[in-house]
Amino acid sequence: MKNADGKTDVIDDVSLLGPGPSDLVKLRLNDPNAYNKVSEWEFDFRQIGAGPPDVCMILRKGRSVEINHAIYSPECHQVGMVPPETINLIVMITPTMKTWRGIELDKPCLLSCGPEQEFEGVNTPNSREINFSVSKHRLFELADCLGLDVPRDILRSAPVWVTHNPSRLNAIIQRASYFVAPPAVHMTGVDEEDLLRDLLIALNDAREQDDRSSLRIRSPAVEKALACMEDCADEAMPISKICSEIGVSWRSLDRAFLERFGIGPKAYQTRLRMSRARSEIMGKGADCLVSDVANKWGFWHMGKFAQDYKTLFGELPSETRGRRPFLFAE
Repeated sequence: MKNADGKTDVIDDVSLLGPGPSDLVKLRLNDPNAYNKVSEWEFDFRQIGAGPPDVCMILRKGRSVEINHAIYSPECHQVGMVPPETINLIVMITPTMKTWRGIELDKPCLLSCGPEQEFEGVNTPNSREINFSVSKHRLFELADCLGLDVPRDILRSAPVWVTHNPSRLNAIIQRASYFVAPPAVHMTGVDEEDLLRDLLIALNDAREQDDRSSLRIRSPAVEKALACMEDCADEAMPISKICSEIGVSWRSLDRAFLERFGIGPKAYQTRLRMSRARSEIMGKGADCLVSDVANKWGFWHMGKFAQDYKTLFGELPSETRGRRPFLFAE
C-alpha cells in the first residue's frame, strides 16, 4: 500500500473480511509497532530473529470482549502495556511464546497482559495466538456472578498454568474460531459471556476441585436451574444469570449437573433447546424452514447448529424434517 508520497506504509492492508460481519477486520503490518497507531495499546516489538517483519491480525470487537487472532512471522522480543483498566488473556494456538516475564513456558497456560505491570515475552517464529481483551470491571463482575476467583497474578501480566484440564484451552480456541475464522458468524452477547466464562474456568484450573458444597445444597440447585432453563429455553439464559438467580456458584452448579447428568449446565441447556427445536422441526415436516426454528430456540450459527445437531441426534436437521413424529405398528 502506497501513501501520497509514493512510500510504502507500515500498515500494508486493512480490509473487511467477507462474507461475514462488518466488524471483522484483517490488519497486516509491515512494521509490528504500527499497531500503536490503530489501538490504545503501547507496543514495542524488537525483532531478534531473521526474516521479513510480518504481522497479521484478525480483529473482532464485541460489546464486552475484543478478539484478536494474531500471527507473528519473525521472532520478536515484545514489551508493552494494555490500555488502562483492561485485561488481555492470550491462548496459544501454536507454542507461541518461549518466555513470559522471564519464565520459561514448559506447561499449558494462559498468558495475561494486565494493567498493573507491563507485559514482556519472546515469541517463536510463525507463532499463532488468540487474544481476548476485556475490561477489568466486566471480568470481575462476571466472576462474582459465577462464584469464581480472578487470580491477582493476571493484573501483573503473569502466566497462569492450566495443567489440571488443559483441554479447556483447545475448547476456547475452537469456540473463538467461529468468530474470527472466515466465514465468521454473528457474535451475540451470550457468545461473549460464554467465552469469558470459559476463560475464567481455565483461570481457576488449579482450584477446580475446591467445591465444598453439600448434596443438600446441590440437589435443590439442580431443580431450580432446570426450572430457569425450561422457562427460558428459547433465549439461552446465561449460566451466570442462572447462578445469580438461584444463589449458587458456577462450581457448585457444574458439580451438581455432572453428578446427575454427566454433563455441565451449559451442555444440558444447549441439548434441552436442541431437543425442543427437533420436536418442532419434525412436527412441521416438509413445510418447516430449519433456520427459523433454530433462531426461535436461540441458535444463530447455522453451520454450528447443523454440526452439533448431527452429533447429538445422528442426523442433519434437513433429515429430521422428513421424519414422522409417530411410528405405528403394522
